Amino acid sequence: MDFEAILAAEERRERRLPQWAAIARAVQRGRARWDVETEARRARVVMEPVARDPGDLEALARRHLVEHSVREALLARLWELRRRPRTAPPHGRGVLVSYCHFGPYAGMPIAFLDTRPRVHAVVGAWLLEPPAPDERGLRIMRWRNGIERAGVEPIPARGCFERVVALLRERELVTMPFDLGGSAPSVRLLGLDVALASGTARMAYEAGAIVQPAARIRRRHRIWTELGPPLDARRFGGWEDLHAAIAAAHDAWMRPYPWAHEIPIRLLPDYRERLAAAA
Repeated sequence: MDFEAILAAEERRERRLPQWAAIARAVQRGRARWDVETEARRARVVMEPVARDPGDLEALARRHLVEHSVREALLARLWELRRRPRTAPPHGRGVLVSYCHFGPYAGMPIAFLDTRPRVHAVVGAWLLEPPAPDERGLRIMRWRNGIERAGVEPIPARGCFERVVALLRERELVTMPFDLGGSAPSVRLLGLDVALASGTARMAYEAGAIVQPAARIRRRHRIWTELGPPLDARRFGGWEDLHAAIAAAHDAWMRPYPWAHEIPIRLLPDYRERLAAAA
């Protein structure tokens, strides 16, 4: 599969459309997916953990399909992402930008390029490994191409602790997803008790850095990068308290818009079994 040629042709097509039109097209496609039985069933399973009742579940599942469609459409348009959030992150200190798999989050590192000379992004190994010649591989290359062309410097997540701490001590800015897994104490997200990776809090606390919670927000055709109050690791008694504060900041964004979370069912420990049963 010639990824370079496919992505070049895709970009030429996308550049003919303004962003609002691309979003409108994606919304229509997302709504149409509800008519596909397997898509609707999976959407219900994905959103079930955060639904209050059966009526609420259907509405959440429909909106989830739309948001997923928009997220994927914008992944092919990272070249147009604004390189500065609405408010600037702190200066004079190392900043660890924390974000969740919420909204059109894929371009988060790009959104800070005009705030610092360099932006480093902690990424999963899957983004840097040779992709398979299939649709998933094309999606990975779309993502990687957008970040690399923008000038973001990727850092493989595995074994990144010492490097990230060193960068933060040098007053650099690093972005990192607030991800699942790990041995940190459970926190509340979307009304659920969730175990999240503690690396963000541990690295910031070790470096005496600032954690900057951030979210990519979409309201109809408008999209922006929003920053929460910065969290100074030096003001916390331990990384555990910092970890809880980071979770609370993200929960405040996500709780009113649960359908914008990429896969809420992944917040449950048995999500693989549930998804397999719905396949």
